Amino acid sequence: MKNKLVILFVSIFILSACSGKYIGWKNIEIEEVGNFKIPNAWNYKIEGNIIYFTQTTDATENKDDIFVVGAITDGGKGIDLISKYYGEEIKYANLLESQVFSNNAYVGKSSIFLGGNLCEVITFWLNSVDRSAYFIVFDKDIDYELIKKIAKSFVMRD
Repeated sequence: MKNKLVILFVSIFILSACSGKYIGWKNIEIEEVGNFKIPNAWNYKIEGNIIYFTQTTDATENKDDIFVVGAITDGGKGIDLISKYYGEEIKYANLLESQVFSNNAYVGKSSIFLGGNLCEVITFWLNSVDRSAYFIVFDKDIDYELIKKIAKSFVMRD
């Protein structure tokens, strides 16, 4: 009987630890890519092949409020779409480090040229069979672990 109680408590602990990982987060669906979660305080908007995150309800007029910009592509030209949307030339320089997860999500630190200046940014990719979403984190206050948590929440569309 004592062993059964221990097993029950351990099972409840494991289930509660796993289920609370994304409490207070909102789910985003990108058509033909998949679903992932972002913190509830973040807002997002999808405009054509561009997705961006902000803490304001509508950042289309003030791009300074946008802290993550992503491009939804089927051929790997995400940085060009982001550059066009952001209004400044963005060129990829170097991948500094990266992690690949079993859900087909990648997170990395990259160096890019933003308006001619070399910058280190966090990047992440969410890949499905036919399409991908490539993101650049422009806000230096957003940490790598938070982006990893977002990437790990990704569920790929078949």
